[in-house]
Amino acid sequence: MSFIRLIWALLSAVLLLSLGVSAALALSLNTHPGKVLGLLRIDIAWLLLSHTLLGGLGFWGLSRIERIARAPLDDFYSQIRGLSDHQFIALKEPKVLEWVELSKSLNVMVARMKHMIEERDRALGKLEDKMSHDPLTLTSSREVFTEQLRMALKERADGGSVAIIRVNDLDGLNRRLGRNRTDECLVAMSTALRSHLLMELPPEDFVLARMNGADFGLLLPDSNAQALHERLERLNTALLPMVREGLTDNHQPAYFGGTTFVQAEAFSALMVRVDTMLMNAESKHQAVSVTTAQQQERVLAITQWRTILEEALATGHFAAEYLPVVDSRGQVVHELLELHLIEPDGARIPPHEYLPPAIRCGRVIDVELKAVEIALGRLQSDEQALCVPLSCASVARPIFVRRLSELLQRNPDHSRLSFELQESANHPEYLRSLKVLGDIAKAHGGLALGVVQYGTHVDLGELLTQTPLSHIRVHGGLLQQAQQPSVQRFLEQLRRQCVTQGLHLYTDSAERAAAAAPELAKLLDTRASI
Repeated sequence: MSFIRLIWALLSAVLLLSLGVSAALALSLNTHPGKVLGLLRIDIAWLLLSHTLLGGLGFWGLSRIERIARAPLDDFYSQIRGLSDHQFIALKEPKVLEWVELSKSLNVMVARMKHMIEERDRALGKLEDKMSHDPLTLTSSREVFTEQLRMALKERADGGSVAIIRVNDLDGLNRRLGRNRTDECLVAMSTALRSHLLMELPPEDFVLARMNGADFGLLLPDSNAQALHERLERLNTALLPMVREGLTDNHQPAYFGGTTFVQAEAFSALMVRVDTMLMNAESKHQAVSVTTAQQQERVLAITQWRTILEEALATGHFAAEYLPVVDSRGQVVHELLELHLIEPDGARIPPHEYLPPAIRCGRVIDVELKAVEIALGRLQSDEQALCVPLSCASVARPIFVRRLSELLQRNPDHSRLSFELQESANHPEYLRSLKVLGDIAKAHGGLALGVVQYGTHVDLGELLTQTPLSHIRVHGGLLQQAQQPSVQRFLEQLRRQCVTQGLHLYTDSAERAAAAAPELAKLLDTRASI
């Protein structure tokens, strides 16, 4: 209001001043023309001053009006610019009427964009959570496990350990039990593993992840191989109730392969090493197989093993070694054929190293048939009895039985040939394989059959009388427990049964048997020294 009064006063002054000047000019012109120039100068000065003041006041007023009109535009600019920084600003209604509708429209747009971005963030969060967890077992995903393992290799100065847990015969479970029952088995297994781990470790100290269909990955803080082995054994024990509850029809629900690692170790080398341990556990039907980063072992990827095996089978690069098995009188009972694989550089790979990957690659049938073929060839030129070790992985395959029968038919002089089947933790498969070999021995007269590592996993029981066995090789671990009365009673009972059936009873070494316990040496009528 004061601004308007000031403008009105100035206009009144200018008007009065103009009227006064006109009267003065008229009067001066009539009375004294000489004063006209002075009065005119004064009037012009006042006119210039008044117009300057009015122009300044007008400019100031227009600037003021412009600032008032532009103020909402600055707010609009800040509001729109804030969207790029995820700042959602709601403006107050501006004082300028012309901007009210635009302000409302922008506020509605910002609110909608905020809602859309929040929905997108929630969807991305759900997707990220879904990608970081297996949808069936709710364990961590393979990507999370890989990221955590790489971080541990980089940051853990004391190292740690990693293990792969493979569900035994997942494809077979799918066929025999169906998809739903198999899913229940996987969920029960992951629940049992995680529950047992939570009883021993805080949740931030381990990572349990599902790597693929049959494999679980486990990252642990254990940097000691013995501690890792014991922990994995306890996890294996935690899975055994699944057999009793009917969640799996396999005697061994899963196999565990593990290894320790050191800081800055290569990720690929670590994963190949743990996969090698898993192959060892599967091929030997042992629940747990563990190694360390310091152990010097032949560690190759499965693709490399496949290439080596196929090349050796194609070129015949195998070398047979014949290890004499002697009795207590020092006489050779038979020779044990051990087939070594020859690499291109001439290095020899023993069976315990290449058989696990051969089983994984599905080439163990070809390798063991090659050993039988070499043994039959040697029998033509040598009078010494030969024994060929076989695995359950081969004997359980009908194609192996058929090809073995064909080999024996083509070489009828096999009376001095015998086979050894190593005892396995997989009871049903082992017993089926032993029965199959027994049927082959009956069908091809003269064949003998032996059992290796007896006394660790399977109680053969009546099968000893049903299968035409020629010898039994007792597990060497019993030698360290020979002082225990229960072990001595077991060996005494076994010796009587062997005497009744005319079987040879061997141990791993005559010297170790005698050193372990003189009583054990007395129990065994013959002992293997290989």
